[in-house]
Amino acid sequence: MKIIRNIGIVVATFLLIVSCEPKQYIVSEVTEIDVSAVPEIELQGITTNLDIMGATEIGIIDNYFVVATTDPNGQIRVFDKNSLKELAILCPEGRSRTDLMHPYLQSLQLVNKNDLPTLLMVDNNSVIKSINLKESVIAGSAVVDTIIKAICQPVDGYSLYVGNNRWLDYHGIYFDDPRDNICTAPTFIVKEKQGKQEIPLFGDIKNMEAVAWTASYYIGVALPRPSGRKAVFVMYVLDYFNIFDTDSMTVKTIHNSNSITIDKPTGINDVRNIPLNCTSVATTDDLIITTVWNYSYYQSLENPKFPIHVRIWDWDGKLIARFYMDRHLASIAYDEENMILYGLDSGDEKIYSYDISPYLSIDK
Repeated sequence: MKIIRNIGIVVATFLLIVSCEPKQYIVSEVTEIDVSAVPEIELQGITTNLDIMGATEIGIIDNYFVVATTDPNGQIRVFDKNSLKELAILCPEGRSRTDLMHPYLQSLQLVNKNDLPTLLMVDNNSVIKSINLKESVIAGSAVVDTIIKAICQPVDGYSLYVGNNRWLDYHGIYFDDPRDNICTAPTFIVKEKQGKQEIPLFGDIKNMEAVAWTASYYIGVALPRPSGRKAVFVMYVLDYFNIFDTDSMTVKTIHNSNSITIDKPTGINDVRNIPLNCTSVATTDDLIITTVWNYSYYQSLENPKFPIHVRIWDWDGKLIARFYMDRHLASIAYDEENMILYGLDSGDEKIYSYDISPYLSIDK
């Protein structure tokens, strides 16, 4: 009996020690930076002649300005980047290879796939259609090079093309038991012919008091570098910025030291009062551009058309510039050659341009 009692004491002591260990919600090395150290500049937009009914997302690659819309007659419209002249109306609503039935939009995934400007569109939550933009403009209809199976998860999930037939798959939160709010943290997995390998970012799950809010805690916006090898994932609720390197299989995590850390919120009201972070991302081979709300959930209900902030980073995680915009931009795109930032206003659905050349100095 004495032996059993001693074993019980040892086990209880071990469990107490384990339960007292601090949880590690982010397992990558986190760099703290003070974003306010970079001065913020106010910008005023100029209205472009792109007044597109039902526009939802915008993006730029090479000489193409791409707009996704809710117009069933043509859900993808392509313009010349310099003249803004329309080049093609693509992908009407339908079930054929060249159509889109239920396209999923976050930020437009525009990449140079096999050295060709390509738009990757998720359709019906089941397939990714690889649309060759150059050939599509010539043909006047979508030229779909490949169709592959998409990543589907209960809450969130997508695939980012990172070059050389490799993909970075984001598997969102999985609910082990929604009744008890028991979840498995999201994972990032590099997938190629040789196999799969995870790049660790999240460790212990940060469970909130409701399943929906636990899920929202980990949702973010992600895009690859157009030429591949790297990708960025910016969290929607918290001010964390993550750059994945699929060659070294590492992730660099940057946190705004003036904002709340991942371990702090405990309930729905905490999350609703946090100034929200990113809702749109644009990438070039040199830069990452992110929007920042800096408004809480409650504040957004009172003023849904509040102006937003924009941050510009390089792929090493250096913050280059910060801007305070004159309106609420639902989507952004960047013309790297002419150094013009474009924004889609969520209210009037017009597209505005911002010349940011005076504020950027990029060493090639």
